[in-house]
Amino acid sequence: MASRLQTGGVVLPQPARGSTTRWRVGGIGRKLLLSHATIAALGIAAVLLLMVALGWMRARVVELADTQTPAALATVRMSLGLQRSMNALRSGILLDDSHYRVEWARAWETEIMPAFETLQQLGSIWEKDAATERLEPLARDLWTLQRAQWWIAEAAQSSENEPLRALHARLIEPLVAPILEASVAMIGLADKHAHGQPARDPAELNSLYAHFLQTCLALSRFLDTPDRVTYSELERYQAATEDHLAGILRQQALMTPEQREILPWLRRELGAWSDGLRALLSFYTRQGSAATLSVTEQLLREQAIPLNHAINARLSRLSDDRIAALNRTTLEVSWITRALFILAAVLALGLALLTLVFSVRAAGRIVRPIARLARAARALAAGNLVEDLPAESCDEVGQLTQAFKLMRNELLENYRSLASANETLEQQVAERTAELEARRMELERANAQLQQLSQVDELTGLYNRRHFDARLRDEWARMLRDHGSLSLIMADLDHFKHYNDSYGHQAGDACIRAAAHCLKEVANRSSDVCARYGGEEFAVILPETDAAGGQAIAEAIRRRMLAQQLPHAVESRVMTMSLGVATMIPTRDGDPSSLLRLADQALYRSKEQGRNRVTTVDVLSGAAAALSDQGAPPAIEASEGERSILVLAPEATLTGPPAIT
Repeated sequence: MASRLQTGGVVLPQPARGSTTRWRVGGIGRKLLLSHATIAALGIAAVLLLMVALGWMRARVVELADTQTPAALATVRMSLGLQRSMNALRSGILLDDSHYRVEWARAWETEIMPAFETLQQLGSIWEKDAATERLEPLARDLWTLQRAQWWIAEAAQSSENEPLRALHARLIEPLVAPILEASVAMIGLADKHAHGQPARDPAELNSLYAHFLQTCLALSRFLDTPDRVTYSELERYQAATEDHLAGILRQQALMTPEQREILPWLRRELGAWSDGLRALLSFYTRQGSAATLSVTEQLLREQAIPLNHAINARLSRLSDDRIAALNRTTLEVSWITRALFILAAVLALGLALLTLVFSVRAAGRIVRPIARLARAARALAAGNLVEDLPAESCDEVGQLTQAFKLMRNELLENYRSLASANETLEQQVAERTAELEARRMELERANAQLQQLSQVDELTGLYNRRHFDARLRDEWARMLRDHGSLSLIMADLDHFKHYNDSYGHQAGDACIRAAAHCLKEVANRSSDVCARYGGEEFAVILPETDAAGGQAIAEAIRRRMLAQQLPHAVESRVMTMSLGVATMIPTRDGDPSSLLRLADQALYRSKEQGRNRVTTVDVLSGAAAALSDQGAPPAIEASEGERSILVLAPEATLTGPPAIT
């Protein structure tokens, strides 16, 4: 009984043990055996003739494989290993990564040294002069290069590798943080009073703090790129810092006692910082370009790179010697190969003629039924599952035809199963797509809520400082494009600190919320932006609003705040608000900071003139206002009850706080 074989879902019948099907009369095996046996007999005779010549060629090829080729490959491998070790060493120095040191050690252990050992082993069968002349100097250079690269790797991990940065870490860096803390402390004490007199204006202290920070940034740029440009910039900022310190020392009589206690310490620390900076600049001046080179760079230039070039030159000469020997042997093998090729061509031509005769006769009986089966198979591959297959015969082609029929039936069944699976999969994909779309909409709603929270002040419900800064830049750009007026109101609660101390923080928070409510009720256009600028200070952006409109809105806010009648233990008996208004027509030469600075100065004037009032600054031209400490601008003034108006002429420049009398 015949056995059955399960393959890919198709059951193929197999002949039983001892079956003589393949040798029956007309079988493909018998037909091929007769033709191939004749050709094989002729081929054996030709092979025996060629084996003698191939024996000699084998001996020469073995010589190439055992001596010349491994030597050439070893030199190439060593060259690549040297290049990889240098690349790993440079990368480790630049990136300060221990991984590249491991790569450097691996290049020596797995490539350079094994390749050199191979050359030493092969050198025993070379000419004695070649081995002595090439390998011994190469060994000395390799040992010297390995030691130099090791010293370079060790120097890269040393703190003294970069002299300029080492001086900075030892003399300057420890003093920066204490000086900054002392400067911030003195600026914070500038708002306090001593003996009934106001403390020193913090402008000079702020300038000292700003120039010190600029000097630190210039020093960082000098350490990254030491050249004459960064050197000059660093000297300039250092001189400016020392000048500001001298100005503060000359006016220390105006300082509070706490500031005068800090000042001597700050002067001493700044002196030590300046001495360290001068020492670093002096070292750079003395050393010149050598000061910018690290120890590892000097070792690379002076030792590692020249040694690497010398070793590569030796390897090149050694490789040239081995390649020359290889070429000589190759020429000999080439001559024998040509002779064998001619002989093989003659034999191949005779075998081809005999093969053609026998193959044409055998192919006629084999190819025709297979061609019919191939046509049926192509129709099956094109999707015609009902194509009739050729009739079965008694040889292997008949078995193949039967297998194709079984496969066609299996394909029909699989096609029906696949169609059902596709329909189910499409339904699942549609359900999953709907689910993902719902989750995407939920995520978009959550992102919108998060965006709203990041822009709104939690206490007042107004926009926060970050959103205010962004909107001010946007409105400036929009008004610049539309040539419109842009007004900005800065508002501040009067004596709020006293109010907070007297009634408590909860009452202070309620007062801030009441002020925010007043701003939102008055500045209620969709384009108006009300923001909490910081603490008890507020800001309102009024696009497309001239000075009169800004003045009116600010006055309405002041009156609305006064109408709240929040009790306060000051002269007015109620909580009041001071406001400053600035109006400009933006131009390309200006920037939003100039408008903000004018509004802040107007607020300052309102505070200075007694609080609970509105001061307006209107710049008729679009030029940006510039602030300095010299003179007052030509101005036209007007007073209306609790309002002050300052109108700048087109050619005027606001310098310092507007001088309103």
